[in-house]
Formats: sequence, structure tokens, C-alpha cells
Amino acid sequence: MYSIEENFRCLRVRVQHEVALPALIVVGAALRGDGTTYVACGLARAFAEAGRPTLLLDANPRSSGIADELGITTISNAAKPDLIDRNLSVASLFEREERIVSDDELAEVVASVRSHYAVTIVDAPVIPGSGAALQLGRAADCVLVAVRLLRRPCAADHEMKLLLQSGGLLGNKAISGVVPTRAENRRIPGPSTAPAPLLAGLLGSLVSRIQTTTR
Repeated sequence: MYSIEENFRCLRVRVQHEVALPALIVVGAALRGDGTTYVACGLARAFAEAGRPTLLLDANPRSSGIADELGITTISNAAKPDLIDRNLSVASLFEREERIVSDDELAEVVASVRSHYAVTIVDAPVIPGSGAALQLGRAADCVLVAVRLLRRPCAADHEMKLLLQSGGLLGNKAISGVVPTRAENRRIPGPSTAPAPLLAGLLGSLVSRIQTTTR
């Protein structure tokens, strides 16, 4: 059985096959608590481990969990990201709450991160209910959707499916992938962590299926 790290390595390979670098990757969800932070942090670690300069951007300041997930104290603003590990930097995209920015400002941010990093991974707010998340998804090269294991499908899942299908607002940007669940320990583990159970898809072939549990 694969370890947590190996599952994220597999997901990294899948993303690299689908998307040319430098890449902007948005990790979002239809509902709060579906595990975007876990997926974003794990994938960022996998890219950094592979020698790719990686930036992890926190775009969800109202319910940020990146500091806890990575075991760090604070997160700097996007103007001066913190290098927390070899090839891995972390920054907050917004100061207090997510907001829609001008097209010029967004284009400037995207151009800047592409020039400095091979991969930029955005931990986004709930996508259907956030204009900022939709704006980031439109600018991204691909969108990964986290879905909490065993929760019941809801109207927000249907809305997400419509957003990501061909002709939807976000277009056909979804990449399918599977990562393991974690029922208790939320922090990205070291090499000795025991394997976790396998996940199953929920939203169907039109939506990227990345499932994770929360505490």
C-alpha cells in the first residue's frame, strides 16, 4: 500500500503530465471542510521534493489552516514569501479576506509567480460561493477539487460540476487524482507515517476527484 507521500508523488506526476510548467494550480472545493489545505500542502511538498521551486499561496484567510498543516508559525504576504523548506515557499495572497482584484492586478500576480516559481499552488476558498475563487480558477492552468470522503452529494457539487465541464465558467480544467485520507493527524507527516486508506470518486468524470477527510 502506498504511503501518503507516495500518493502525492503520483498526483504530482499526473499534474506534470497534464500541465506544462511553469504552472498555476488552484485547489478548491464545493464545501468548506473538504480538505483543500491538506491537498494543496501535500502537493506543494511533492513538487518541492522533486526539485521544483514551488510557491504555496493561501487565498483563504478567513479559515486558513496552512500554518498548522505545515507546522509553521506565521505566513507572510505575497510580496515577500517565506522559504520554509528546500524549494518550498509560502505566502498569503490576501491580507484579511478574499477579494476580486482587477484584471491587470491579477495578470501582474500571475506573471510574477510564473517568473519566479515552476509551480504555484493556490489553496482557494469554496469555489461556487466565492468570486475570488472563481477568478483564480479562471486564471489557473488546472483546478483540483477536494471532496471529503463519504459525505453526501449536495447542490454545491452539481454547481461545481457545471463550472468545470466543457463550456462552463472554469472550462475543462479538472485533473482526476486520488490521495489518501487522514482521520486524525492533520500535519503533513514524515517518512515514517503509516499508510492511509484508499479513496473513491464522488463527482464523476467531469470533476477532478481528490478526496480527503478532516478532523
